Amino acid sequence: MARSCAAWVALSILFSAVACSQGAEMSPRRSIAEPAQTLAALAERELPLPLAEWREPSIHRSARGARNFESYRLIWQPNQSSAKAKLSLRITVRLDRSGLLVVRNLSDLSAKSRQILLTPNQIVLLRAYLRVANFWRTDARDVHASTSGHTWSLEAAQSGNYRWLQRQSPNDVYFLQASLYFMKLAGFAPQQFLVNDPVMNWPHG
Repeated sequence: MARSCAAWVALSILFSAVACSQGAEMSPRRSIAEPAQTLAALAERELPLPLAEWREPSIHRSARGARNFESYRLIWQPNQSSAKAKLSLRITVRLDRSGLLVVRNLSDLSAKSRQILLTPNQIVLLRAYLRVANFWRTDARDVHASTSGHTWSLEAAQSGNYRWLQRQSPNDVYFLQASLYFMKLAGFAPQQFLVNDPVMNWPHG
């Protein structure tokens, strides 16, 4: 019941926080300073997923080679009862501060990827969502995680830092808000990624 309530609260906050008015996006509801950026953070081990098998580039390895490298990735894995495909949404920030979002179907590696250009303002808002979620200070895994829900893996490299978080049926409002912003940038309806999750108890249909 607690997770179900959290899911409903998360979405109510999400829709109010990322609502668009004439194409302008609103900022998240709270602001938290990012930690000091240090190269030591690159010692953290890479996200434990079969990236090579999925033909996904290593953000961790790229970050080691260039301090100015900035990239973000959300990997969404449905539970076994869902017919939806695994997805990778990877954002690389360019020198002009714009971004390139690559959307891939990891359940069908032969499927063509989609590329979406992002504005500098969208990149700024993405960073803000991660700050609000305390991304750089939160435990990598949720010790109270469900084993039957969808899995959300967030990964980032920024200013010499590398970090990943992984949640199943996330009950953290702000982690969910940041993750669903990736989906929004890719043009997906957020609701479709919450259905058939028995823990979050999102209505079917």
